[in-house]
Amino acid sequence: MTEKKPADQAGAPPVDSTSPGADTAMSAAPEKDAPSAAPEHPPLPKLPKAISINEFREKPLSEIYSMLEVLPVKIPARASKSQLVFDLVSFYAREGVEVTGEGVMEQAKDNYAMLRDPAKSFKTSPDDLYLNGHA
Repeated sequence: MTEKKPADQAGAPPVDSTSPGADTAMSAAPEKDAPSAAPEHPPLPKLPKAISINEFREKPLSEIYSMLEVLPVKIPARASKSQLVFDLVSFYAREGVEVTGEGVMEQAKDNYAMLRDPAKSFKTSPDDLYLNGHA
């Protein structure tokens, strides 16, 4: 009489312990001590609870680079300051940090608005924030 052992995976057929290769099927699982192929990231610095986009726009470029270097963010080779601020703020938003911005909202006809920056005299700029009218 042969003894049947249930498989570890749901829906897989039971493994016959007397069949050849039964021991190898059970030992094929990866070991916990094996080195991981994925690179390890250094621990994240303490993230703030809230940030203001307007404050990031006023920071010098060297400070923006310094902030990006300690985060697991890919820094584009030829990025403008606006793009770097966007990448930095996007990272914080994905991590659950509240993002705020100040300015004047200019409503468009197509159910969206742009938040104009007071530091640029509220003129149209690539730094303007897009606000979707669809919730």
